[in-house]
Amino acid sequence: MFPITHIYFSNKILGKLNTMIALGAVFPDITISGILSYDKTHREGLGLYNHFKLFHQEYIDFANAMITHTVDPKGLDYYGDEQYLEGYKGYCFQKGKLIEDEVIEVCNIPKEYGLWKAHNIIEMAVELIVYESNKEYGALLRNSLKDENMLQCICSASEDYYKIDKGALCKSMRKFSSFVELDDLSSLNLAKKYDMQMKAKHGISIQIGKCSKLIEKCCNIVSEDLESFFDYAIKQVLLSVKGDE
Repeated sequence: MFPITHIYFSNKILGKLNTMIALGAVFPDITISGILSYDKTHREGLGLYNHFKLFHQEYIDFANAMITHTVDPKGLDYYGDEQYLEGYKGYCFQKGKLIEDEVIEVCNIPKEYGLWKAHNIIEMAVELIVYESNKEYGALLRNSLKDENMLQCICSASEDYYKIDKGALCKSMRKFSSFVELDDLSSLNLAKKYDMQMKAKHGISIQIGKCSKLIEKCCNIVSEDLESFFDYAIKQVLLSVKGDE
């Protein structure tokens, strides 16, 4: 999922919002800059969580928010990407299957990348819907990414755990905002940012106008059961959190 959606979900799980929660909610997606692998940030969340729990209790809100995002432990991305009810993979992949052929054309990609990129388009539609009722989250994340003291404290603690160079994560977190839309979400602006990501990752330009229209189409596709998906994922994560207490 995209950043506003992750902040929304963390708020639902934790019942509060602050700078640490905003940063923790998006932390696993700093992989966009290549500092850490997807598996390190999405599938090994418990290790970093325990590191903060043992050595940095003052930043536990960050760690709590981080594991509302991950695949392991099962956070929002588990139910969005990996498994939702009895369907194939997660919610966004199930919906992405409906637009796979269109995405291959619009994004100028080989067939084998179609479903993965289709799930990204679905995530953008979800982001747009969530943003409409939570526009203040964009400013919250923007300001959180400018909080140098908090960034340095959290990143330094995380770098100790991952055993990577000091300053690497701060640089990555600052760079993160350039790849996502936080202030003026629209289908067109999301498509423009996605074009930036595709160029950076794959050297591919997408058809921005067509992608924008496809995101709008996907808003209609997900609107019929998005609330049910969130209700289910929130319930499952809350049960998991309660079980770990």
